[in-house]
Amino acid sequence: MTPISKTYPVSFEAIEEALSAIQSLLQDLSSSEETTFKMVTCCREALNNIVQHSGQFEFTSKVRLFTRSQGTLMVIAFEHLPTVHQTPADSSMPYDSLSGRGLPIMDAWMDRFRLRQTAQRTQTLLMKYLISDEHH
Repeated sequence: MTPISKTYPVSFEAIEEALSAIQSLLQDLSSSEETTFKMVTCCREALNNIVQHSGQFEFTSKVRLFTRSQGTLMVIAFEHLPTVHQTPADSSMPYDSLSGRGLPIMDAWMDRFRLRQTAQRTQTLLMKYLISDEHH
């Protein structure tokens, strides 16, 4: 499959647009409800982080599919210019807070998760083998 790439403005509206495109692709691929839920949730976490913490004006979403012996591998990369705003370390965050759980969730639910920042860009990479309902 040819990679799907689109650049969006950094906004909460853009999150919904990007997620809609990803969810539509997952449905076209007959991904199971559980796999779709996990992919969309992890993408939402990554995109929320970009909107809330990047300090940038735009981000790019890139989606690629690879056929492997284990099945179809979906690779989603969200990229933007390097982060200009760093969230201050806050050790007083309450344990029941809904903030700060995105990275552990992405790490747990994806087959591979990577967050990398260089002088040129910040990239969140999410990889997941798609499971269809008929194989579930």
